[in-house]
Amino acid sequence: DPDAADRVAAACAGLQSLASAVSQEIPTSDGDMKMVLIEMNGGYFYLMAAGPNAYLAVLSDVRCEPGRMGLSMADLVARIGPHLTSPARRNGQTV
Repeated sequence: DPDAADRVAAACAGLQSLASAVSQEIPTSDGDMKMVLIEMNGGYFYLMAAGPNAYLAVLSDVRCEPGRMGLSMADLVARIGPHLTSPARRNGQTV
């Protein structure tokens, strides 16, 4: 469903922005958002930084072990993160 995909992408952008803002307010943080984890009825949602302007989002059911998923995501990002990088855009054009 393209509309649902657009809504989830917009929600991911909002989560990333909020997490980055919080990270910048923590004195011991480097200011970069690394990962967001949301636990909900029925499962988990993960959002992890995957390179400049790129993020990896994963939705899992309740049987998933959050720590193991985080490690698996970090491993995947280490291997393919550079290929996920997307140039910044403004008004639909690459900046």
